[in-house]
Amino acid sequence: MALALPKRATALVDLPSGDIVLNTALTGTYDSYFIGTYDHSPDYYATLSPVLSYQHNIGPTNLRTYIGLAVTRYDKNSRYDSEDLSAGINTSLPVAEGSRLSGRFGATYAESTQIDQILNDRVAMKSLQFDFGASYRTGLKTTLSDSVGYTRNERKIYGNQTIGSNHLTFGYADFLEDTNLNLSHTYTRTKSSAGNYAQYVYDPALIGNTPDVPLDQTTNSFDIGVAHPLYGRIIGEVVYGYMIMHRSAKETDPLITDNRTTDDRSSSISLNITGPLLPPERFPKVESSASISYQQSASRGINDSGNKSVVGDARLAWNARERTRLSLGVSRSQTLGSNNFSVANTAINAGVTENIGLATKLSGTASYTWRTYRGINRNDNVLDAGVALQHSLTQHWSVGGNYTFQNNNTNAPSSSFQASRFRLENYTRHVVSLTISCVY
Repeated sequence: MALALPKRATALVDLPSGDIVLNTALTGTYDSYFIGTYDHSPDYYATLSPVLSYQHNIGPTNLRTYIGLAVTRYDKNSRYDSEDLSAGINTSLPVAEGSRLSGRFGATYAESTQIDQILNDRVAMKSLQFDFGASYRTGLKTTLSDSVGYTRNERKIYGNQTIGSNHLTFGYADFLEDTNLNLSHTYTRTKSSAGNYAQYVYDPALIGNTPDVPLDQTTNSFDIGVAHPLYGRIIGEVVYGYMIMHRSAKETDPLITDNRTTDDRSSSISLNITGPLLPPERFPKVESSASISYQQSASRGINDSGNKSVVGDARLAWNARERTRLSLGVSRSQTLGSNNFSVANTAINAGVTENIGLATKLSGTASYTWRTYRGINRNDNVLDAGVALQHSLTQHWSVGGNYTFQNNNTNAPSSSFQASRFRLENYTRHVVSLTISCVY
């Protein structure tokens, strides 16, 4: 279960420069298909999650920080009982107003036991993330910026994944009638401490034909892009990219036993489109956005030859009535799965929110996801649908209920359905939860 910090609340403590807020939630859950066991029999569990946050929004510096603890107890599967810590900070750089320099810093740490659909298992994980970015306006039309990102996921049993990156950009704006020039270099380092855990999951007969090694990759990408307004605030950009990836040859060839490495070099030309799909001036009740590009992934999984693909998302939100909001979205992304295989995710989702009176909100969502794995013959189709009801009892207290339906289908052959808790399966899952929360 995710911890959500309150957007607005009466502060527990009012300080001259900010507010301290305590948000405590108690949630009881029924899960009809308990992922993480051999028989997947139903279970009940409860989670108590207090979160203490501080927010400062005065002057040029914005600061938001929080610390929380999620205590979870299971009725049958007590081995998953946990006390999970989470903490985070997000702030802008303390610079003088009107300065040429601007920047941000963010860091989060989270302990959790998550349901991993790729592994079909319930996995204990510790996650650390941080990002730092700074931008300096070197002239009236030129800007130099740099951003550093780091993510480390430590998973029990399944090993660790670490991805670090640095993105350096030089921008020259507003020449040749609103045309922008962008030059950038991106360095990415990807490492894992364990090989894949999916060989025998998708087909045991193919174990010897798929590499089973940790990932160790470095990628250098060089891009030059020219951007120009296409229509209104919709921006089109043509980008030429050149990428060099250095990695172990074992990652793509199971027959290699020595420590040789390979340098994969590739180039691409892509068209990126960003901006609102519909002009707000003509459609004031509609919010829209789109971002589409054609690219390669800088972190590739085992047996992934690095094919290019279209990625991005498009969203529409319509305030149909004063209390009714409808939304629709499509997206496509490339990620590195927890089993060290590349995954292409294509999803479509829809939602509706209805405010009932002054204290009640009813919402419904539905999504369908196509998940395709590169380097192995595996495809998953996942249908998710849910309905949630939230009601405010007083200024500080609220209650809510949530129902989620999930249907998972995979093309895994019958030989992959083994007697192990992390086997692939086709299943239907129902999850019902009730929550009472207090905010001060």
